[in-house]
Amino acid sequence: MVERSATPGIDFRYRIFNADGGEVEQCGNGARCFVRFVHEQGLTDKREIRVETRSGVIAPRLEADGRITVADVDAAPVARLGPLIESHPRFPRRVNAGFMQIVDRHSIRLRVYERGAGETLACGTGACAAVVAGIRRGLLDSPVRVSMRGGELVIAWDGAAGAAPAPVMMTGPAVTVFTAEIALPNNLT
Repeated sequence: MVERSATPGIDFRYRIFNADGGEVEQCGNGARCFVRFVHEQGLTDKREIRVETRSGVIAPRLEADGRITVADVDAAPVARLGPLIESHPRFPRRVNAGFMQIVDRHSIRLRVYERGAGETLACGTGACAAVVAGIRRGLLDSPVRVSMRGGELVIAWDGAAGAAPAPVMMTGPAVTVFTAEIALPNNLT
């Protein structure tokens, strides 16, 4: 649903409903379709618009080549959705939840809500999973630079090229950030 926003500086408000009638907080593909719709209907001629959703304000942009850019990972509702995904009944052993923003075909930004830990500054396995998922969907090309709040990794995977399983290769720094000694009581075994 396309609505007017009562908030100054916001161009539109949109609402998305699933087939079961439930309203969702945000939908990346829905946001792209929304931008196309408001342009085709002549509701705006702005290239970048500000849109109010249930999960906050997004700023999707109609690119010069007709593609649409959405979903800044900094605005992702990681703290709210991460725990819901982690403990969903479909995952009896819990699961990590990754929130990926594609910057270009060789670069992504990633935030990960890790099971049992909450949002982490970096997650190597999450970076590998995000890149493989992006390559398999035809959105990324190996190698991919993954930027996380704690640093960067480069992930390479050639599995999309062949039928045989291929290893996922992760390259990045490893540095000592803390050392300590602890004195344990003698009665501990």
